[in-house]
Amino acid sequence: MNSFWQDVRFGVRTMLKTPGVTLIAIVSIALGIAANTTVFTAVNAMLFKPLPVPEPDRLVAVFTTEPNSRFPRGFSYPDYKDYRDHNDVFSDLFVHYGFSVSLKNQNDKAELIWGELVTGNYFTGLGVTPALGRVFTSNDDVKPGGHPLAVLNHTFWQRRFASDPNIVGRVVRLNGYDYTVIGVARAGFSGTRFLGYIPDVWLPFAMHVQAERGSEYWDTSRTTQFNVNGRLKPGVSIAQATAAMNVYARQLAVAYPETNANKTIGMVPAGNKTQPEITLMGYLPLVGGLVMGIVGLVLLIACANVANLLLARATARRREIAMRLSLGASRWRLIRQLLTESILLAVLGGGLGLLLA
Repeated sequence: MNSFWQDVRFGVRTMLKTPGVTLIAIVSIALGIAANTTVFTAVNAMLFKPLPVPEPDRLVAVFTTEPNSRFPRGFSYPDYKDYRDHNDVFSDLFVHYGFSVSLKNQNDKAELIWGELVTGNYFTGLGVTPALGRVFTSNDDVKPGGHPLAVLNHTFWQRRFASDPNIVGRVVRLNGYDYTVIGVARAGFSGTRFLGYIPDVWLPFAMHVQAERGSEYWDTSRTTQFNVNGRLKPGVSIAQATAAMNVYARQLAVAYPETNANKTIGMVPAGNKTQPEITLMGYLPLVGGLVMGIVGLVLLIACANVANLLLARATARRREIAMRLSLGASRWRLIRQLLTESILLAVLGGGLGLLLA
């Protein structure tokens, strides 16, 4: 053990003698590790990591399709309400719609953040519990414009409000309108979409006229498209739910032929972050693998550069190594010393890489 600490101390002195080479090696390792950590974390969250909610395998993303289009589409709000109120396969069916929000408080500069309008059963349908306060209920999404309430993303609450434990009850001004914060979502929950944005704040869908300019017709129009997710009842499969929903789709096609003729219902699992238009194309695993391969190559290049630097430095240390051999040092002793120096570089580069990531 004493000889190991001698190697460590000697390695530190050697690194300090050539600070330029040491710095380049550490930064090269750090950048490679940071890039890989970031991308691997994103791909894991998009493809493999389930949503932090109870029974994520029962969640589905629901969409509509038409014969003349290969891309899935969302639901109009009147259609959503019809399906919500006339199905026996979902315990909850909820809407979510993302948009940009201007946050402006007194004596603060305006900040552009991401918001999401959600129906009152969004959090309860997902099973998301609050870290502070409470989340929306169906009673918070009844009267149009009558529930100026907000739920904050946990990370956004930490960043923007410094984890203020008294945030519940505070008024924030969003797109020129005052909202009362009623809660902070639990840590780790960042919405259901993996592409485009992560919501900083959630607002009741009933507040859409105040939140989004030009949305006055949403409550009555059957052409506007919104994302819909649902939680299947226990024992109901995706195939059974799809068949049941399409029975009602044919009824709506008769009732509203101008907007609903030839529409069919489809579903994809939504236990992790999901968007039907991308999931159905089948490109996501390929793109994810390609991105991971590219950043893996970046790390390989960084390691090759560091290896070249260490080889060049070893060449410059030939006299030192020859002197140590002549004094009786074994080849294994020299190899262990060089390995110790490499480990020191790896630890420093890895630590900086994690900070950058």
